[in-house]
Amino acid sequence: MLAARQVIRLASARTGARALATASLPSSLHLSASTTDGVAILEMKDAPVNALSSAFMESLCIAADQLARDEAVRAVVLTSNVGRPVFSAGLNLAELIVDEGGDPAKPDKRLVSFMSHIGAVTRAWLSFPKPMVASINGAAPAGGCMLALTADYRVMQAGQKHKIGLNETQVGVSAPWWLSTMLQDTVGVRRGERMLQLGELVGPEEALDMGLVDEVMPTEAETLARAVEMAAKFAAVPDHSRRDTKQALRGPFVTQMEDRAAQDATAFATHVMDPNVQKQLRSIVEGLGKR
Repeated sequence: MLAARQVIRLASARTGARALATASLPSSLHLSASTTDGVAILEMKDAPVNALSSAFMESLCIAADQLARDEAVRAVVLTSNVGRPVFSAGLNLAELIVDEGGDPAKPDKRLVSFMSHIGAVTRAWLSFPKPMVASINGAAPAGGCMLALTADYRVMQAGQKHKIGLNETQVGVSAPWWLSTMLQDTVGVRRGERMLQLGELVGPEEALDMGLVDEVMPTEAETLARAVEMAAKFAAVPDHSRRDTKQALRGPFVTQMEDRAAQDATAFATHVMDPNVQKQLRSIVEGLGKR
């Protein structure tokens, strides 16, 4: 069941907007309108920090499917609106904790399902046939970075507290092979290897320097405006040639992810059930609960 607070809003960025045809999104998603040039703004509003729970990832998958089918939408901008400088704080770590005394040799079905959601939401946006631009208006660690990496273009807001990267090792887990590959393909093998082992997070300017983001803008409004502008630029390319090029570039990788999905989910669950991993996760979740 999807959380009631989990709202994704499609807002108009200009006057003269036309209505979207999409009508079958879950009740937890609010549909507004697209712009006249077909750019829809998808706001993640799962307060407080857009943590990627199973329900939230399911909603993002549904949104990707519906927006792909909506002829009124030619491109999407993904951003956040939770009243604080966070794009997405990453996975909901509480869902990774299992009952004590479980057999590490028998993967927990709930963990297998959770990993399946992680892979599914990544594949949904990696294979999204229309342009998707990330307007990163805050911190994007771990799963937040994962979402951003699925975009065709990334615009990040400047800010001392705005960090992005895959910091999985810092919380006691390892990034799946496909997520490690996505980072290395973006920033380079050697730099990506270092970042993955250290669980390194970087600020906007450093992210720009290494190619993790494509542009940095000074304010949230300018970040969104530039993201909408770039989405419109992508959408101006003839659909068939742009779509076929994106499929040719990403399709084989997505297929490889699909082929290994069940195996990866089981391996992830087994890894997370390790007593040392569980101890680390419990400590982190307990610490978050005291804030």
